[in-house]
Amino acid sequence: MTWKEVIAKEWKYVADKKYVSLLILLLLPLAYTLCFGAIYMQGVVKHIPLVIYDEDQSSVSRSLIQCYNDSDKFEITGYVTSEEDMENMLQQEKALTALYIPKDFSKEVRLGRGGRISITINSVNNTIGNAAIMESWKITRTFNVGVARKLLQGINVIPAEAEKMAYPVTIGVRVLNNPTTAFSPFMLAGLGVQGVQIAIMITVCPLMGGALGKSLGEEGISTFKLYFSRILIYFLMALPGYMLVLVCSSLIFAVPIRGELWKFIILGSSYILNVLGILTLLGTFGKTKALSLQIPMLYIMPGTLYSGLSWPVFAMNEPVFWYAAIMPIRYTAVNVRYLMLGGYVPHLLRDVCVMAAGAAILSGLSCMVYDIKRNYERYPHLGFLFHHK
Repeated sequence: MTWKEVIAKEWKYVADKKYVSLLILLLLPLAYTLCFGAIYMQGVVKHIPLVIYDEDQSSVSRSLIQCYNDSDKFEITGYVTSEEDMENMLQQEKALTALYIPKDFSKEVRLGRGGRISITINSVNNTIGNAAIMESWKITRTFNVGVARKLLQGINVIPAEAEKMAYPVTIGVRVLNNPTTAFSPFMLAGLGVQGVQIAIMITVCPLMGGALGKSLGEEGISTFKLYFSRILIYFLMALPGYMLVLVCSSLIFAVPIRGELWKFIILGSSYILNVLGILTLLGTFGKTKALSLQIPMLYIMPGTLYSGLSWPVFAMNEPVFWYAAIMPIRYTAVNVRYLMLGGYVPHLLRDVCVMAAGAAILSGLSCMVYDIKRNYERYPHLGFLFHHK
């Protein structure tokens, strides 16, 4: 059969299944993006439940409490009168943070000795803990400056000079690419890339597992033509799904797209081809269609963890670093984020070449192993790996 006939046959197989594979490759990554986008829609963590234990009960302590009440990061859920009650509220998760203001706090402040408060955080979720620590630090810094300025004004220092004396060092903070530090720009595109990988696994891997050549109606077609025609068909269906993830992230969740289109395309193309290579290789070893999904799933599931999307690659220990290096999502998720938020990728050409080389090697191995599976009678010493007698 000619290439045109084999490709037409593969497309007919997709059409006969009512385009289920096409719909999965287009819509599953989109659903994945929408699902996670809804979680991160708020952008940053807000309204962290806060309990107050104020032993001082002074105008100064009430001013500090008002600062916390004015912050949208905290929501005061109660006041307690003992340390035991405060601990109970944290343990029962009626509050996730607690502000303790000790007795004589206002006296120590007025005497210039420095009042001490404490923040207790139930950091079962590091995101909540980090947000609470950062916001508490900002509130306390602002409060300190205000109190110090009033104290200095009390000794006849003019307001402008009082502020400089109270806060002699100023700091300017400039946050590039994600100035709001929101979670949607930080995570969403990379999670959509993981969705593309899962969609490819669901649609392609069963074709490589289970029944052999004759029962699939593949007789008379060379393995080379069959395999690469299949890769082409599914690549052409997966690429629009990948692009749909980017469009959805931008239009629905306001993630900026600053990179050039061709960079997204070559990055996504090399990623999809690499994923197709490794998943078809793993799927081929499945003696049943169920196994052809389960074996690749063991490889895919840690993808987000090892992609560098949340935990940076440079902070990984050496064994984890090298394991992550064999995963195509490692070269894609963070790079897509770079392109969307910053418009550039530090090592785009290098990463694309790594994935393209990986795709060529893995596809060659997949084709070779699939040929052994289809023609197991020619390889009696290897046929046991694939064929059920």
